[in-house]
Amino acid sequence: MFITLILACAPEYGINTTDYMVDEQTDTGAIEEVYESEEEDSRDVTEEDTACDHEYIWYFDTDGDRYGASSPNSDTWSCDPVNPPGPGYVDNADDCNDEEADTHPGATEMCDFVDNDCDGLSEVHDPDAVDFIYHDDDDGDGYGASISDGGWGCSIYGTIPDGHARSDDDCDDTDPNIYPGSGC
Repeated sequence: MFITLILACAPEYGINTTDYMVDEQTDTGAIEEVYESEEEDSRDVTEEDTACDHEYIWYFDTDGDRYGASSPNSDTWSCDPVNPPGPGYVDNADDCNDEEADTHPGATEMCDFVDNDCDGLSEVHDPDAVDFIYHDDDDGDGYGASISDGGWGCSIYGTIPDGHARSDDDCDDTDPNIYPGSGC
């Protein structure tokens, strides 16, 4: 008779930690797997033998950028804080878009209307964006018009052309005396 213990770390998640599988050889020579519980057998397998001192959650990293996203379909628990439970698992759920490998914490903010570095800000409002959007400033007051009002472009490494501004909150881009804090 061969005994294979099924050890689980999370009894509170509905896993019975006292079950084990017994491989029994039948009269015909075939191996039959039989699940038995501690109550049905005299073996001394207890919950104390199979429980973790601490449980760790692992997240699947779909796009392979070393940042995962929380999902009830792929999150898994483990007793091991160092070794992932399988390929593709990471110890964080910090990815704001786990379908794009160029989008994760620490990524360069690009001029694409996407929050590339997962800080909650797209390049329009992200002060640490290398590339960011600039807006037409027709009245020269240092405040640009919104994208819906027309002209805009992407800066290359912080260079804003004359006649443009980084902000897009000028409510009247035809009057240099009306801007945020002064009439807007």
